[in-house]
Amino acid sequence: MTNRFDKGMSLRRMVLGNAHVDRAEAAENFAEIPMHIRATARTGATKQDVIEAFQHVAIYAGVPAAHHAIKRAKQTYADVEAQTK
Repeated sequence: MTNRFDKGMSLRRMVLGNAHVDRAEAAENFAEIPMHIRATARTGATKQDVIEAFQHVAIYAGVPAAHHAIKRAKQTYADVEAQTK
């Protein structure tokens, strides 16, 4: 395993177990965006980092999908901010 994706997946499987990772990957969709947005609070990624990442992905995933992801991300950030006030 020489690339970062493979190393990350190996660590993910080690920590969470193969069954969990397999279930999570089978159920992946844009509904997972809020969960991952909330997790960025513990990663150091800023709101701007996340939005820019979605903008870069637009080229590969398609602009409609990226716009949907950005909309979900912004709504989740607004929800998180409202909960902390």
